Amino acid sequence: MKPASHMLERVSDRLDQWVVRIACALMIVMVCLVLLQVVWRYGFNAAPAWLDEAARYVMIWMALLGSTAAFRTGLDPKLKNELDAKSYGAKRFLRAGRAVSIGLFFLPLLYASFGFLQRHAARETDVLQLNSAWIVSIVPIFAVIILVHLLAQMVRPFQEPTEAEVQLSPGAL
Repeated sequence: MKPASHMLERVSDRLDQWVVRIACALMIVMVCLVLLQVVWRYGFNAAPAWLDEAARYVMIWMALLGSTAAFRTGLDPKLKNELDAKSYGAKRFLRAGRAVSIGLFFLPLLYASFGFLQRHAARETDVLQLNSAWIVSIVPIFAVIILVHLLAQMVRPFQEPTEAEVQLSPGAL
């Protein structure tokens, strides 16, 4: 089980590194677009409409990619914090329950996103005249990245407990 878990961890790590870089670049692009829009609006009394639309689409991509990074690092919202678990078994149970619930959300999302992409393939954006499938393609990308991170996290509970996890266990006292 260890080789598969290590491979999944490496894939998840590399994917996360790329996603963070892309999200940071998109943040810079979004800030530049918004600043340019402010300059045009207050300096020339009229901002081009394409600036607003471009900033909106960049923000959508940045937010969804950033949320995958938050999920990977454990900074996403949780119903129950795993650190509150007193035993290693309870912690494993919470991780498994979390993985199942996330999978039950993202697998149908991934399945439905392909029809969503097909519907958008026949549409264009209002101002930029881009095929809107390019804009909404982030939805299946987002779902796949989350599922890759989830697979890496699902294998982790079945590995040997770390020293910190053993110290949380009541039997270790």
